[in-house]
Amino acid sequence: MSYGMNILNYILTMIPYIFFPPLIVFFTSEVLRHEIRHRKAVYISSFVVGIFVSVIHTFVLVNFSNSKITSSLTVRKFGDLIIVIIISIFMTGKGWKRFLTAFLGRDILVYVLTILSAIGYLITGADVSLDNAQKPLSIAALGVLWITIEYLMFFFIAKMRRKKDNTPVPLIVTFTLFTIVTLLANLLPIYWDVPNGLTENRALYLTFILLSLGFVVVLFYITSSRKERKDLMELNQVKEDLIQAEAKYFEAAAGMDSKIRALKHDMKNNVSVLSLLLKNGEYDKMKDYLEEMGAAIETADVSAHTGNTIADVIISEKREKAKEAGAVLKVSGSISDIEFSPVDTCKILANILDNAIEAVSDEKLTDLDESLKVINLDFRHTNNFLMMSLRNPCANKPAIKNDTLVTTKRDTKNHGFGLKNVREAAAVYSGELSFECKEKPYGYEFATELLFPINA
Repeated sequence: MSYGMNILNYILTMIPYIFFPPLIVFFTSEVLRHEIRHRKAVYISSFVVGIFVSVIHTFVLVNFSNSKITSSLTVRKFGDLIIVIIISIFMTGKGWKRFLTAFLGRDILVYVLTILSAIGYLITGADVSLDNAQKPLSIAALGVLWITIEYLMFFFIAKMRRKKDNTPVPLIVTFTLFTIVTLLANLLPIYWDVPNGLTENRALYLTFILLSLGFVVVLFYITSSRKERKDLMELNQVKEDLIQAEAKYFEAAAGMDSKIRALKHDMKNNVSVLSLLLKNGEYDKMKDYLEEMGAAIETADVSAHTGNTIADVIISEKREKAKEAGAVLKVSGSISDIEFSPVDTCKILANILDNAIEAVSDEKLTDLDESLKVINLDFRHTNNFLMMSLRNPCANKPAIKNDTLVTTKRDTKNHGFGLKNVREAAAVYSGELSFECKEKPYGYEFATELLFPINA
């Protein structure tokens, strides 16, 4: 081979080794959807490791000598291991799960590359003879083709997942995918020492491989679509709840409007009565009369006046539910500086208020003094943050695991998702959800707090 052909061969041989480590990062972050902190630095590190591995493999270990193949694979695996360790360090989640996810992701990519290579052999024909000058260059060019196709394949899957499902793939699904591609790859004729018989069974092998590879893509699609359907069902439920709350709110508002008109109509009479009481010095009766008037005015107000109409609607409905549970829902402060969508407002407020109302409805709190059976919802502002704080009495101390409340209900499949939905809705606005439970003479006080940064 000429000098120019040698240079081209070296470059083509290096490309797959350079770009495979970044592909591991991309697969873990964009396809499996696991959050990696400092992704830019991780990508740069993966390119550096890829360049190092490619240089060692191409210029030191290869030299077209079969005795060097084992050493070459060792260097490549060592480079991949470094990337797996880097990813597991910067990935969020438990330590052993992070490492196992990155490790399985790396092996999935290796076996998919093997499958793609086998497809190439079956299409072009593994028994096609090339002269010694062409063979190394052709092998190197095919290597570039396979890594390019693998990038395109997982780029398509990543794009599909971003549209349908943005949640991390569970470890059990990753392991299932790893098992499928491992079994498939180890059944391929690429592992045979000689391709005898490949010509006869080429169509059969090619069909089998393409169907199996298609199954891998479909597996991702089904997983993503299932999450999408679940999200749509939850979204529809939230919208239905919101519509019902709005209907009740406006129905109550119409009723209160009649009360307000009646109060205005009686205002002259009320002023006359108060003037007479004042003139006669009957201050105690005057005080009682004013308190009665104040109570009537207070019941004629259905709005929480938070500055957010949807929040007022939800609070109004939950206030009625709290009243039915023998509790009082008190609201202070206003919502401003952050534009919450109606659906997210409903997800956040409805869920935390439902939990609080359910807690105060506990039979153990039946005899609790009315002055203590209060749910306090406060909206507070600083220069940089909006805080939603909800405090309510509860009979038992809730179990908290991994910053998540553990449901005490037997039907765990259909319960325990309320605060998960709150956390997801809050995350849209970079909000953080936290809990606190303090012991009180009557039992416990549970606090739910959401902190939202205010963009300057």
